[in-house]
Amino acid sequence: LRDIRWIVLQYLREEGHTEACHRFEQSSRVFFDVDHLRDLIRRGQWRQAETYFKAFVQMAPPRQHRRTILILWTMARQKFLEALHRGCADGNRSEALTFLQELRMFVGGNGLRENDYARICRLLTIGSFEEDSHLRGYREDASRETVVRVIEGHLKEHPELQGKLVFPVVSTDHLLLYHVNYSLNLLNLVTETTHDTPRSLLTIPD
Repeated sequence: LRDIRWIVLQYLREEGHTEACHRFEQSSRVFFDVDHLRDLIRRGQWRQAETYFKAFVQMAPPRQHRRTILILWTMARQKFLEALHRGCADGNRSEALTFLQELRMFVGGNGLRENDYARICRLLTIGSFEEDSHLRGYREDASRETVVRVIEGHLKEHPELQGKLVFPVVSTDHLLLYHVNYSLNLLNLVTETTHDTPRSLLTIPD
């Protein structure tokens, strides 16, 4: 079944059905497209990025892995910083406050320490990013690139994503022979008690 899913994914990719491909990735969970997640982050499409990632991991406590929490925290923190940066410019920090409440969910348990959250909260008191030594010279695009690098590191080490980050190379001939082999194997299972069972199967090349 896993091999069939790879074939479906390759077909969708080759035919340019990008959205369908990403939906099937999430439902099948056989391949996590890091390039897709990277693109969502760079464009600031946080809801879509979170939804894509969550499809591949356990989300119900206490089965959440710590790297799951760190990845979601990293996204949420960036959302907060971007909202705060806009708030410093126009004086409206309501959006930043909303994202701050979202960050509170990651504190405790396998998540972050209270002092990590407290440092984030203190940023609400600054009038400009230039007042904070860590945020001075802040640029949204550069900050998102940092988020990409941090998250990619966690993805590579996440146990629930092992074996899912690299798409296998499957040639057209390989696909064709696989279909034939798969059909013959099914036929063998159905007719194995008869004298005309087709035992001679094709060999799939490496």
